[in-house]
Amino acid sequence: MTLDEFMEGRDYGEVVRDGRLAAELEMLDGTPRYACPYCKDAMAVRSKAIRARSEIRFYFDHLTARHRETCTGRKGHLPKAILARKFCLHKEGALHKAFKQWVRDSLDADPAFTSTKEEERWWDMEHYKWRQPDVQTTRDGRRWAIEIQLSTTFVHVIAERMKFYRENAGHMLWLFKDLDLETFRLSEDDLFFSNNRNAFRVTPRTVERSRREGRFYLEGAWLEPRLKGGTIKDVEVRKDVAFDALVFDTCSRGIPRAYAFDYEGHKALTEKEQTAWREAQVWERRRNAFESFYVAMLRGEIEDYKERDRLWDELRRSFAEVGITLPQYAQEDTELDRLLVAGYSAKHGQRKPIGIGFETLAELGHHIHKVWPKTLWFYRCMLRAYGQLRTVLDQDRTGKLQGKMKQVLASLSDGEPAFQPQRSWDPLLARLFPEVAGVWAADPSQVAKAVLLASERLVSEADMT
Repeated sequence: MTLDEFMEGRDYGEVVRDGRLAAELEMLDGTPRYACPYCKDAMAVRSKAIRARSEIRFYFDHLTARHRETCTGRKGHLPKAILARKFCLHKEGALHKAFKQWVRDSLDADPAFTSTKEEERWWDMEHYKWRQPDVQTTRDGRRWAIEIQLSTTFVHVIAERMKFYRENAGHMLWLFKDLDLETFRLSEDDLFFSNNRNAFRVTPRTVERSRREGRFYLEGAWLEPRLKGGTIKDVEVRKDVAFDALVFDTCSRGIPRAYAFDYEGHKALTEKEQTAWREAQVWERRRNAFESFYVAMLRGEIEDYKERDRLWDELRRSFAEVGITLPQYAQEDTELDRLLVAGYSAKHGQRKPIGIGFETLAELGHHIHKVWPKTLWFYRCMLRAYGQLRTVLDQDRTGKLQGKMKQVLASLSDGEPAFQPQRSWDPLLARLFPEVAGVWAADPSQVAKAVLLASERLVSEADMT
C-alpha cells in the first residue's frame, strides 16, 4: 500500500489513529498491517517535525530499528536512546507531582475508588514484567491505571502500555496537562484522536468539585461534528464530566479508549445528514427546473416546440438518473398532465388556474369533479397546502362546489372507488410536491373520515352555543 492509498478518504485524526497507534498495537500483537516492499519489515505512518495538521507531515517508516540504516537510510539516535537521554537521572518535575496529587485527591473524594497508590509497580500475570503507572486504583472490582501525559512520549511507548494493561486485567485513563487542542503535539494527538477525539485533565477546580460532590470529576474537551451549510465542521466543546459517565471501550482497530462524547458515532450520523442534505439540494434544483419548465409551458411562454422538446429531454435524462421515467413528450401522459395542471394551478394560479381556460379555481374544481374525478383528491391536497381552500370557497358563491366536496369526502370515507386517486405517478408527485407528500401518501378514506368527524364536531359545538 502506498501512502496516497492509505491517506485516501481519511482525515488527519483517522490517519493518526489507524496509521500510528493502531499499527503499533498490531505489531505488538504479532499482526503488523504494513510492511516494507523491499525488506518486508513492519512499517507504520510516521510524522515530520512540523506543526501542520496535514497529510504533508506523514510518511511510512520502519517500526523496528533492524533495517533502518540499510533500508531507509535513517540516521541518528534510536527512540530508546532518546528516551534515555531525556529521562535518565532526571528528577520528577514539580508539575508532575502536583498533577498526581490532584488525581489522588479526586479519587480519595469518591468512595467508589479504593486501594489508590502512586508510582507503584503493576506486575503482569506471571509476575515477570511490570509497569509503574502514575496512579493506580480500584473501582467496582476493576483495576485502573491513570497516566498523566506531560511530555513527549513515543507512540510505541504508548502502545506498549496499552498492551500491558489490556493483557493484565487493567484499564487505562490518560490525562493531559492542558486541553488546548489546537496546540497539541503529535504525541498528544496520538492519544486524542485514538481516544475518539476526547481529552481530559484534572485541575484544582475539578478537585474541589470532586470533594464537594463526592464524585470523581474531570475537565473534558472534545470535538463534535456539526453540519453547517452542507459542510461538516468540528466544534470544540468543554465540560466537566464525572468519571462514571465516561465510556470505556475499544475502537474498531483494537485501541482502548475513554470518551464522554462519541465522536465517531456522531460523525457517521452527521455524514448521513450531509448525504441527505446534498441529495435534497440536488432534488431541489431538479424540482425547480421541472416546475419552471412546466409552469412556463402551461402559461404559453415556450412557443418554440423544438425548444420545448429540448428542455423536456433534459428533464427526462435528469429524472432517469434517479429511476423516474417521464413520458417521451411533455403533456403526452393525460393523467400526469391533469395532476400537474391541478397542482400548479393551486400553487401558482392565485385566484385563476393556469394551463386551462377557466377564470377561477372554483371553476377548475367543478371541472375536475366532473371530468377528472381521479385528480380531485390531489387538487384538494394542494389547495389546502397553499391556503387556497378559502379562495375557492369565496369563489363558490352558490355553494355547489362545497356540497360536491362533502359528497366526495363521504364517498372516499366509505371506500367507494369513484374519487380514489390513481397512484402510478406517486414517486414523481412526492418529489415535485414534498409539501403534500405526507397527506398524499396517506389513505384518502382515513383522511376523509377524520375531516368529516372534525366537521361534525364543529357543527355540534355550534348548535350547543
